[in-house]
Amino acid sequence: MSELEGNPISPVETEEFPLPIPERGKLTEFRFDEPLSAPTGPPVGLLSTTLATAFILADDPGDRIWINATLDWRATFTTVGIAYVTFQLLRNEEVIYSAVQSVFNPVAPTPPATAVVTNVLRMQYVDTPLAGAAKAEIVPVVYSLLATTTFPNISTVGPITLSVAEIEPNTLP
Repeated sequence: MSELEGNPISPVETEEFPLPIPERGKLTEFRFDEPLSAPTGPPVGLLSTTLATAFILADDPGDRIWINATLDWRATFTTVGIAYVTFQLLRNEEVIYSAVQSVFNPVAPTPPATAVVTNVLRMQYVDTPLAGAAKAEIVPVVYSLLATTTFPNISTVGPITLSVAEIEPNTLP
């Protein structure tokens, strides 16, 4: 009995649309970094700040690595303005993905008061660190999450999480 039988919305196999191969892929080599960051983390200044680092062992030219990064960040304003932060994912110190986020403060606080505006970063990226390699070999790969800004009062709020996992390809039965 097929696992699709009994399903009222079962697909019908035709020459034009064959049934899909059963998925047998899985995540392996799961690793993460969650540095202490409570209640606020290191302020992000004019230079790049490494927020988290995780490593994984890649062992095949076809390896795909699923990278996830999550953090809350905030900007403290003393006037009306916009704060920009560039977040980068690095593989062995080489930028492989980046995103820019911003927050806007529409109201000028009365000194000495300040206005705090928060945002959440959620990044996902699939990397192929050994693409083009001639043969399979075990290679340590280091992934890092960096933040860069020119705004003077940026900090993280709560935990920073960077996780990496190898995605094993589907295999034929």
